[in-house]
Formats: sequence, C-alpha cells, structure tokens
Amino acid sequence: MMGIAWSLLGSPALRLIDSETAHSISMRVMRGFGETSAGQNMLNALYRPPEVPIEVFGKMFHHPLGLAAGFDKGAEALMAWSAMGFSWTEYGGVTRYPQDGNPKPRMFRANRHKALVNKMGFNNPGASEIRKRLISRKSEDKWPKTPVAANIGRSKKVPNEHAADDYASTLDILWDHADMFVLNISSPNTPGLRDLQGQEYLSSILRSCNKVREMKGASKPILLKLSPDNSDDEILETVSLCLSSGVDGIVATNTTIKRPAPLSTQSRKAFSSDGGLSGRPLNSRSLEVINLVYGETQGKIPIVGVGGIESKETAWEAIISGSSLIQLYSALVFNGPTVVSSIVKGIKSRVITRLSRLLIVFGISISIFGLMMVTVDPQVQYSVDEVMSEPERFERENIFVRGIVLPGSMDYDELVFTLQGSTEELIVDFKESPIPDGFDEGRTIAVRGMLKSEHSSDGTLIWIIESFEIQTGCPSKYEA
Repeated sequence: MMGIAWSLLGSPALRLIDSETAHSISMRVMRGFGETSAGQNMLNALYRPPEVPIEVFGKMFHHPLGLAAGFDKGAEALMAWSAMGFSWTEYGGVTRYPQDGNPKPRMFRANRHKALVNKMGFNNPGASEIRKRLISRKSEDKWPKTPVAANIGRSKKVPNEHAADDYASTLDILWDHADMFVLNISSPNTPGLRDLQGQEYLSSILRSCNKVREMKGASKPILLKLSPDNSDDEILETVSLCLSSGVDGIVATNTTIKRPAPLSTQSRKAFSSDGGLSGRPLNSRSLEVINLVYGETQGKIPIVGVGGIESKETAWEAIISGSSLIQLYSALVFNGPTVVSSIVKGIKSRVITRLSRLLIVFGISISIFGLMMVTVDPQVQYSVDEVMSEPERFERENIFVRGIVLPGSMDYDELVFTLQGSTEELIVDFKESPIPDGFDEGRTIAVRGMLKSEHSSDGTLIWIIESFEIQTGCPSKYEA
C-alpha cells in the first residue's frame, strides 16, 4: 500500500522539482520528523523489514542491506535510516576541510533508466564540524543501534601528493564516530581523485591510514571503494594491493562516467552532464566487478555490493556473486522507502525457499536465522589447494564451497562444480536423492555443509554432502 502511495503521490511530486532540491526536501523531513520518537515509530511500523541476520566485520547486521554514501552526507538522519529498515548506514563523503562542491545544477534524473547523474564534488561541512554533530548526537542518546560507516574523500584543495595525510587526518577526526570507514578514491567528481588508484598513491594512503589505526589501538575495519570504469586488470592490481596492505573489505562499486543510449529528452540532458551515473544502468558492471573481486580475494575479505540494486532479484544476484553486504541509493529515489522491506523480504524468501526444499530432501532441522549468521575471519581461511590436497584434515568440518555447476554434469543425484578461483573440479553426491532446485547448469552456487571426504576409484575427490544450506557469498571457517 505504501509503495503504491509513493508511486502515485510522493515520487511524481518530487519529480516536478530539480533533483538536488528534491533531495534537500527529503533530508529536511528525515532529519526533522524522522529523528523524533514519533517519526521513528511511524517509519518502523510502515517499513520494518524481516530479520535475516548476518555477521560481517565482527558485527551483527539485521540483514545485508544498507544505505549507500551520498544520501546523508552530513550524518544528519542516522536514526531515521535505521527506523526505515536499513541495517546499516554510510554517511559522507566527508573531507578534512569544508567545501561547497561543484557549481549547480549538479544532480540530474533519467527516469526511464531509473538512473541518477551527479557531479556533487564532496559538498560537506568538513570532518571537524561533522564530528561536533556526532558528539552532540551521542550525548543526546541519538546514536543508532545499527552499524554506521563513514565515507572519506580527498579535500579538493589538497593535491594528490598530500592526499595520504588528508585521508589520515579525516580518519583520525572521525575515528570515534563510525564503526567502519570507506576510503573513496574513485569518485569521478573531484579533479584528479581517480589518479589516487595508482599503486604509489594508494600505497601511501593505506600506510597513513593504517598508522592511524595502530595509533588508536582499535581494530576498526577500513574498506576501499572501487571504480567500475577501471579495466579488470587494473581492478585486480588494486585488490592485490589491498590484500597485502591490510584492507578489510572492498566496496564494489562507485558511480560510472559511462552512459547508456538515452531513451528520452530528459535522459539525453542528464547523460550529457559530467559526473557519475548510478542506478539501473550500472548494475551489470557492478556485478562483473563483484565477481572479479571475489575470484581474486577467494573470500579472504568481505565485499559490499552496490550499483543498481533496486529489487530482490538484483540484490540476490549481488549476494550470490560474492557480496556479504549490499547497499542502495538510487532505488530509494525511484522506488520509495518500501524498497528496503521489499528487498529484504525477497532475500529471506530466497533463503527459506531453498532451505525448505533441502529439509524435505534430507529430513534435517536447521535454524532459519542461523543460516545467515556467518563469521568472517580472514585469519582462519585456507586455500583451495590446501583443502583439496589434504581433504582428510578437513573431514567433518563446516566447509563453504563456491563454484559453477558444469553444463552437462547434472545427473539425478550428482553434479560437478568447478571451484571458483581454481581449476579443481568437485563431484557432489546427493546420496540417491534428487538434486534440489537452485542447482542450475552454469550458475554460481554457494553451499555450506558438514562434508565427508572420499575418493572414487579413479582418484577423483568426492565430498558427500550430509547436510547443507544454500548460502550467500559470505566465507566461513574454511574456503574451498
């Protein structure tokens, strides 16, 4: 009902005014009424999604979906987003120094594409002012009980040669006012910012930020946000550097400077503007990058999937592609606040549907909510080669297997995986029970279960699944 109301009243009304004014009106409502007890109760009653708990970065999230950076730049409505149903919020981008951003107009809609183009340029009051706001918020007991991330960008007036100090200073200022931090080196809206993705600049930034973390004596996660416009090889180089530099997670992806063919005069005008495009046209590249990053990291660090997530289908695709957490922004503009509960309900439905079918086949009993409660601990990961070379060592352990079902390999009770990130093949035997739904040929599948190792007569390793769950892209104790 509320979704229909938004389609008939809210969205058309906001479309009558320019995008940035519409956003400002939305923010005034959220930081005003949305921050009051009455407002939060109403939002919670209207939009509260179900629980699909998941543990990532050592923190428990009610479900994977969060609000992406850029909507609440100044951390003004943190309680409201939680009440609306988001399980976590990323505020910012925040820079060390206050800045007005780029000249207006700087935000455009392409309604038929469900896309936004923005060239905001990190407009924000600066890290020190935001810290004051957040200190005041905490003193007034207005800090959400859900995780909060801070998105950090480079100040426009700071040259790239001093970017490392700039990022580190902002991190230091905001350290006590976020649960995790996202280093934004990939926005297309600050001149020269994407040059920081070069190995020398990036290494310097990561070293400086790690020094701040060491000085603080606390292990808060630091993530890096990738550009979708880099080549696959460039992305892999960046991810490799992240793995060797102690980065805790990857956000895939930022906005893109690429444009689809316009479908209307409005789209043509929006796409002719400089800036980053978000929304539906970004989704396919975002999924490509998520898959690419997961293949390179092999689950050693979590991935936050963002870019064109607007429905339960796009959310699920991001998850099975390798995302532990997901975010949206543009979908909130085009679909309204019901999009949060709709997506989370869809995720839970996918999980429960698959689990219920497996329960019928195997007659086992597993907690539904326990399905998503996964501990991500890079310190106890094992490579594919280790697991495959010593299967007896891992017998009776809870193993997480991710791979692609080989075309033509599915029999009544048996199929073959090609393990992601490896050339190894794994025969999966369902012990004379039909293969459950969801195991489609050519599809990427993630399976968790207590596995018993055996070898066939020709030496091929067989893991007989005794009990298992269709899982999201989150790694568990062992990775194969």
